[in-house]
Amino acid sequence: MSPHTFETSLSLSGADGQYQLELDRTWEGQPGAVWGGFLLAVVLRAAGLTATVSRPVSAASQFLRPAAVGQPLDINVVSLRRGRTSELLAVSVGQAGRTVVEAQIRASEGGSGPVCEPRQPPTLVDPLSRPLAGEATRADGTEAPNILGIWDMRAPEFGDATAGDPEACFWARLGPAVTYDDPFMEAARYALSLDSHAPAVLHRLGAWGPGRKEIPWGFSNLDSLIHFHRPSGTDWVYAEYRVLTGSDGLVSTQAQAWSSEGNLLATAMSQVAFFPLRPGGS
Repeated sequence: MSPHTFETSLSLSGADGQYQLELDRTWEGQPGAVWGGFLLAVVLRAAGLTATVSRPVSAASQFLRPAAVGQPLDINVVSLRRGRTSELLAVSVGQAGRTVVEAQIRASEGGSGPVCEPRQPPTLVDPLSRPLAGEATRADGTEAPNILGIWDMRAPEFGDATAGDPEACFWARLGPAVTYDDPFMEAARYALSLDSHAPAVLHRLGAWGPGRKEIPWGFSNLDSLIHFHRPSGTDWVYAEYRVLTGSDGLVSTQAQAWSSEGNLLATAMSQVAFFPLRPGGS
């Protein structure tokens, strides 16, 4: 089977912690800018090329500025502390001499200990019962982003937050049976689903779905803290998003990524910053 576009898009050149990556419009999020979820995948891929420990267990990332499509990335990875079963790596991603993302990746070999099952596993449905997100977007009169042409994402569903439901949830996969033996690539795959806050935030604001309203702000993600719970999963990933709280121009969100077998793969926390839109909505 030929490599998926995701895999080929993460073909870093270089060695010994110094890497480069050419960017096209494949993983464009906001117009002209690389999607944050793909930048997290870049961080994890670069860490995996340098790490001496087998699997990532956490990734703490700070987004400093957008990365422009069409310009190469320069990536630097340094091992801050290397032990027998654990390693901490610092990853810096730059573009045109300016830092885009700073991250720290904790890797671990794992070991023995208690088994703690999730308290509230979700009720999972057949992902193919949900419409494609790209089709739903176009039906809504909005141009679908490029990533929906290569990322099989099913249209979000929305819950009642007052009843404890997630604000938004969706299914996504790179393609049928696309998973990776490399735990860093698997973590990179989960990161795609864990950086899709917009439906949940807009739903909470009443700006997504029937009777939606215009909002006077744009928003961007400031950071991401991901804990990886399992080194491998299923091709379909089910993501749930909750808005925890918000004030003073900041909103905190939580996301969970589940396998189609009901295993919790990863959890994430993010801080989203709002900014007033200029006249004309930009």
